[in-house]
Amino acid sequence: MQEGNDFGIMRINQPSHFGAFPDVAWNWYENVDYGKKYYEKTCLKNATDFNRDNKNAIYQNTDKYGRIDTSDHIERDALCRYNRGEKKNLYVVDEETRIASVLDEIGWNYAAEVENIKYTKY
Repeated sequence: MQEGNDFGIMRINQPSHFGAFPDVAWNWYENVDYGKKYYEKTCLKNATDFNRDNKNAIYQNTDKYGRIDTSDHIERDALCRYNRGEKKNLYVVDEETRIASVLDEIGWNYAAEVENIKYTKY
């Protein structure tokens, strides 16, 4: 499946993952494996580092499903980075109040939709 410049189930795109082609683009197993590794080694790592650097931040965000963003803020940040770019922070932390606010609304919506799959029973 190709949509825009994204390839496969994990929507890998050539500009940001140059060198991983063509196997990742056209082999579904390689596509999922690469996407999983990229998420864990890059996006989740960067989100974890951001959280470590802002360990006293207060996350007060509620998603459109009514869940308060407390324990899931690292996962949501990592999902945003996967969708929007590995260096794109989902949150910005006010230095004075330490309150973390959503910086990227598109990334927030993507993360909430992906996260909602965990809570949906089929």
